[in-house]
Amino acid sequence: MEAARIAEESSEVNRIQEGYKKALKDYQERRDFIDVELRRLSALYEECRELWMQGDFKNLSEALGKEGFRFLRELSKKLVSLNGEAKKVRTRLEEINRDLKVGIVCPKCFGMGNIVIEKRYERSEGQITPIVKTQECPLCKGLRKLRFN
Repeated sequence: MEAARIAEESSEVNRIQEGYKKALKDYQERRDFIDVELRRLSALYEECRELWMQGDFKNLSEALGKEGFRFLRELSKKLVSLNGEAKKVRTRLEEINRDLKVGIVCPKCFGMGNIVIEKRYERSEGQITPIVKTQECPLCKGLRKLRFN
């Protein structure tokens, strides 16, 4: 019985760790895609800006049209949007890496180190007294954090 409980807790920790690793991989792929897209659209923006400065509106329109834009400001808005998304993705990547390095708050005991196994109330002489039995959290072993070393 005890061995089964330990195996279940270990598999739960592994499941959480695998979830973090999958999220890390997904966010890294998203970051890489955004970086490529930013470089591509930034080069297009510079090209189009040059065409606009030269007054070559026919080639400007063609260059924008190849990428599905009608106006230079649409391209500019897309770049701003991608920059914002890139910042969010990088922030989330930093959070995931930090969590994998230093650990996360235990999801079973919510960082308390103990879990409630029984809660009841005793009534005597007009007073209600809560009786709470706790035990060390089996998932984090009372450490309050899960570490993925």
